[in-house]
Amino acid sequence: MDGWSAPDARGVQTRTLDVGARATLKGRRLRRNFTRSDGAAATWPSEWTALARDWFAQGATMRWATLLKRAGPARVATAQELLQALLDAGWIALSERREPGGRWVPVQITVPALEACREALGLPNRDHLASDWHTAQAQTFGRAVLTEALHTLQGHAPSLALRRHGWLTALDQWCDQQRSGTRRDFAYFATGLTKGIPDADWRWLAECLDLGALGIDAHTPLLLIHSPQTLIFPHGRLSLGTTPDFHGLTPATLAAARAVAEPVAHYRIIENQTSFEHACRSAAPDEAVIWVPGRPPRWWCDMVGRLLRLSPAPAVIEADPDPYGIAIACEAGALWAAQTLPWSTHNMEAQALDRLPRTRALTELDRQQLDSLLRTPLPASLRDLALAMQARGLKGEQEGLRSRSAENTRA
Repeated sequence: MDGWSAPDARGVQTRTLDVGARATLKGRRLRRNFTRSDGAAATWPSEWTALARDWFAQGATMRWATLLKRAGPARVATAQELLQALLDAGWIALSERREPGGRWVPVQITVPALEACREALGLPNRDHLASDWHTAQAQTFGRAVLTEALHTLQGHAPSLALRRHGWLTALDQWCDQQRSGTRRDFAYFATGLTKGIPDADWRWLAECLDLGALGIDAHTPLLLIHSPQTLIFPHGRLSLGTTPDFHGLTPATLAAARAVAEPVAHYRIIENQTSFEHACRSAAPDEAVIWVPGRPPRWWCDMVGRLLRLSPAPAVIEADPDPYGIAIACEAGALWAAQTLPWSTHNMEAQALDRLPRTRALTELDRQQLDSLLRTPLPASLRDLALAMQARGLKGEQEGLRSRSAENTRA
């Protein structure tokens, strides 16, 4: 290779640059191993890897004085060891200057394959991020407001834009699955962690979107319930039967209850809020009526689970005769099954489709949800409903069944 020495024992080659007379001992040289080992970092001590990540967060060309400053006084020896390791691994080209006395000192490093080296260190490959972001920008969501929010990310760093694109994708799925809940519920849905979304990203989401309209509530959630029960606290009681319609209980309120008096014959769980409100006003004296806000959020499951432990009783669940209604019934019913309590459904059998005044055609998402449900063990009535919907390509709403029932009553 023109101007380069033969490799030394470490595989490093040297090219002299601008060397003066031997008597002056002045000059510069460039050193490099042309065989890069991407797996070298796997054997490095953790302190080398941590420092390399600090260094490689910068550009492809870095002065040695700057790298030493980033290392700090406590890591000077580590910096010198890492410099040699990077050179041996073929990750850098090292520019050196000869000082009086003949000693060569580092001046600057260049990283010819910066993104590949960053990836080997567990850092994002920015070339890949830019490509991924270019692809993501062309996406159109099922909801125009999400697509509009995506457009606000143009001009941002690809890593930030892609992360926020992920929240929009999760929001689209959240709405498709008819979910609702708190910000922590959504964060858990999107990341598996209740605090998995950074505060800055929450602020961006709130600026771009009406989160409440998308089923995400920033405020304390309320369990809406009509019941004859009385909650007993260490220093008082709360009778839920004192109003003609319903109460809203916070998680803290129910968590503070130590017992429940006036047991009920059963819990009636209703998805449609209008149907819930009508049911509260016509409830039997010994039944509790609870609203489930779509797919049961974590807070709802926690609260209802605690209520069942304090006052166990069977459940009758009423949700839309559609694929997500079946999912809602199964997820809510799992709370009763977990405590070996019986649960059943109402107006969710196959024949319910015949009683609907109006039906709608299944969407592709509905069909996917049905396929997923039918691969799981379902109660017989819900399996029959799923098969009937699949065969007829139709679904309906719970409110339609209530309206038809009211008409029959008046007749």
